[in-house]
Amino acid sequence: MQNLIFHIFVVFLITSQICAQKTIQKQWIVSAVDTVLIASDQIYNVRITSGSKETINLTTSVEGEVYETVVVKELISGKTLQIGTGHSPYFSPKNDKLAAHKVLSVEMVLTVPPNVAVVVHSKNTSVIAEGTIAYLETVLEKGHCTLQDFKGDARLFTVFGDISVAVHPGVGGRAISKEGVTNELKLEGDYFIEAESINGLVSLVRQE
Repeated sequence: MQNLIFHIFVVFLITSQICAQKTIQKQWIVSAVDTVLIASDQIYNVRITSGSKETINLTTSVEGEVYETVVVKELISGKTLQIGTGHSPYFSPKNDKLAAHKVLSVEMVLTVPPNVAVVVHSKNTSVIAEGTIAYLETVLEKGHCTLQDFKGDARLFTVFGDISVAVHPGVGGRAISKEGVTNELKLEGDYFIEAESINGLVSLVRQE
């Protein structure tokens, strides 16, 4: 009986650690910003959608063993809103053999007005964008890039991740990859997408 109680207690602790999470919400007035730059290697996924013409909204979900120490950093330089992640000042990482295996998942949902540009630089992030966005730029290493129902200009680059784009009529595009490309877009249009991957597949298709 004592062994059963012990096992239940251990399972409860493990489950609690796995489910540990928090949500951070932030908002900015558009008049002060024309570009959003997200740069962090801690982020697992970024979802970008177009929304209100007056505000930029960001919801960050954090899960993992040290979730409570994660903070969203922000800095407005000129008209660029720079967003990143870090840890609280009191956080001191443990120097143990298990440190490299500790899982921390950070996901962001960014909603921007149609006239705001978005730039994402990350080694680990995957990007999903949907709607009308003035300009989107991605520089990704391991992550994938997916554009759905997209209208706007874009410059997309990945090292290992695939690029998949479905666009409105009137959007042109160029696809570059040694691993293989599918391109249904013309080389001209009201908007233009340039997509390049070194080791991933690239697909640019028209959305009817």
